[in-house]
Amino acid sequence: MGPLIILFSSILIGFLLRRRRIPLLPASTVSIVIWVLLFLLGVSVGSNRNIISNLSVYGLQAVVIGSLATLGSVIAALLLYKITSRRHKDER
Repeated sequence: MGPLIILFSSILIGFLLRRRRIPLLPASTVSIVIWVLLFLLGVSVGSNRNIISNLSVYGLQAVVIGSLATLGSVIAALLLYKITSRRHKDER
């Protein structure tokens, strides 16, 4: 529940501050933060005995879910492309 509260709070803050000019972080800073978060996630997963002992099960599930999600995204993109290209042709 905590992560959802943080997510929706940050969305609300972003919505309230949308008209203010907020300086953007350099891309290198964002990349460093992402690498640190990935490292910490790896440490967390690596220290969890339950995940490590069931890695083959979780790995297979991850491959199946990831593959199906990618396939669904490709199908949705193709359908959207066909719908929008028809509308674009009709406007000509």
